[in-house]
Amino acid sequence: MTKTSFRKSKVILFAVLVVIANSGFLFFQTSTDFKNGDFELGNLDGWSHDGQVTVVSVGTDASTNNHLLKVAEGQYSAMVGDDVPWMSNDENQDSYLEQTIQLPQSIASGTVLEFAYAVVANDPPDHPDTDKPRFRVLVSDSNTNKLLLDTEYLYTSQTSKDWYLGAGSTNPIWNQPYYTLAGDRWVFRPWKLESIPLSGLEGHVLTIRFEVRDCNYGAHAIYGLLDGLRIGSPSNMALPDLQGDPQQAVYVDPPFWAPLLHWLEQWGIIWLCCLLPILLLLGLLWLFLSRPRSRPRISGGFGSGYQQKVKIPKKNSGGGASPK
Repeated sequence: MTKTSFRKSKVILFAVLVVIANSGFLFFQTSTDFKNGDFELGNLDGWSHDGQVTVVSVGTDASTNNHLLKVAEGQYSAMVGDDVPWMSNDENQDSYLEQTIQLPQSIASGTVLEFAYAVVANDPPDHPDTDKPRFRVLVSDSNTNKLLLDTEYLYTSQTSKDWYLGAGSTNPIWNQPYYTLAGDRWVFRPWKLESIPLSGLEGHVLTIRFEVRDCNYGAHAIYGLLDGLRIGSPSNMALPDLQGDPQQAVYVDPPFWAPLLHWLEQWGIIWLCCLLPILLLLGLLWLFLSRPRSRPRISGGFGSGYQQKVKIPKKNSGGGASPK
């Protein structure tokens, strides 16, 4: 091979590599176009966030009674929010996590954006729906000002089959056995895989955002889990199964004695605190009045301890008066 032909071969090879790169082939092959989209760096590099946002490692979630795994794949996932109500620890009521990328000018056929998420929250049944904890997941297209995905604001529930029951009250009287609206209870949504086709979106700027908000009254927390964000061919990610046998959040009739127990829970302690001192005083008075009394002694003189004996006349057997 001459030097001239060798140089021509290098030029041709370089041109082929440029064409392949611009065609989107390399883009299609990679799954890391979102920086740290799977959080396997063990941190939040590449992401914008505010509020309580952390990275968690493999394990089960205690608030779900250990039914939910905290990571969808790999070793880490992101947690948006936490299990502490915002007024309990002077935290932010809202938390979010987001990242923006620009798609290449050429995208291979069948390319998708995909990710998985789950949600855990403490549901207050006595709150109006709009005041309950809520979450929202959305993917927006800045070029068209359209939403490619929007769950809209979803609020916690103990009666929707979209949720499962997690940890409840440890009180063995008021909330056992479980029935709907018996009291505050942790609920959760299992891992869900989202897949968005990207055909026709070449060069567009996309933003994924995951946001949560604790309840408006400040005593009920919510947090979301995000994992496996990537762009490429569909991965058919195998989502982790729920552990054990969790119960779906469906309506369960209360037992007939539930109103009495609720009254005792809300007012019984107050009445007990008010009546207990009165009952204690009445008990002491009863003990004082019912104690046995000693019989009086008949004194026969001035001597100390002397008792006069009284002789009682006997009746004769004939029924007559006794002789004097």
